[in-house]
Formats: sequence, structure tokens, C-alpha cells
Amino acid sequence: EAQAGRAALEREKAAFGEQVEALRQLSLRVNEESAAVGEAVQRSAAELAEAREMVSVAQTERLAAEAAREAAEAVREEIEAHHASNGGGPVATAVATAAAERARADAAEERAA
Repeated sequence: EAQAGRAALEREKAAFGEQVEALRQLSLRVNEESAAVGEAVQRSAAELAEAREMVSVAQTERLAAEAAREAAEAVREEIEAHHASNGGGPVATAVATAAAERARADAAEERAA
């Protein structure tokens, strides 16, 4: 009977050892998956930061383009007023054309900046 008890104890001990090993393996897998999730979170955070930067750049470009359009409109109005006060003619047309070209160049420069 004592020998049967020792044999049963050894079987239980072996089963417990197998359970401990299974838990160790599970713990290793959980740690690996946790590390993978951490890396994915870091990548997502980096992508979010990059997207925010792109939005910021796009907003800045939109504001610069809007300012350039407003400046070009102001120049156009000034040219029209100057042209009207000089009664038109080739000199007024040349001045108006040069000013319009300058406004376009300024607007392009603003967009590029």
C-alpha cells in the first residue's frame, strides 16, 4: 500500500510538473505577445505623430495660399484703381501686367515656402 501511495504521489508530482511547464510556456507566449502589442502601440503613436505633422503642414500651406490669394486680390484692386485713374493706355497696361505677374510670383513663392 505504501508503494502504491508513493507511485500515486510520483504521478501527481509528474502531472504537477507538466502543469508548471505548460504555465511557463503560456507565460512566455503572453510576454511575446505583450511585446508585440507594445511595438504596435509605438508604431501607431509614431504614425499618429506623423499624421498630425502632415495636418499641421497642410494647414500652414492652406493659410499661406489664402494669404497669397488675398494679397493678389489686393494688388488686382490696386491695379484696377490705378489703371482707371490713368485712363488706361499702354503704360497703365504694362504697369498692371507687371504688378499682376509680381503678385503671381509672390503667391507661388508663398506656396513653395
